[in-house]
Amino acid sequence: MTRSRWIRSTPARRSPIRQDHPLLANRSVAAGDIAAYGWLAFTHEVKGTDALARFLVARGLPPPSYAMRFTALAAMLTAIRLGDDIALISSDCKDEAAARGIVPLDIGEEI
Repeated sequence: MTRSRWIRSTPARRSPIRQDHPLLANRSVAAGDIAAYGWLAFTHEVKGTDALARFLVARGLPPPSYAMRFTALAAMLTAIRLGDDIALISSDCKDEAAARGIVPLDIGEEI
């Protein structure tokens, strides 16, 4: 079963971002750091978005704000590459994402 996260399916700790994303300059990334950014997800994604909301709210942070939702992987990968939003995508997409200059962001905690 594929969970909606990139690279690791269980436990989930990584989400894709562009290779020059501002968060990559941090030595470590905490929940508060990712809460400040918009999120991208597939329109039909429920488990991953619910898990992310629980993760943030449990740490006293607001639930994620979704900048865009997608039905096509290519469109989502383009949005990741061109912006600062963080995404929820399947680990099955890691090779295609890497080929487009998208790298995993290790948030240091399980979602």
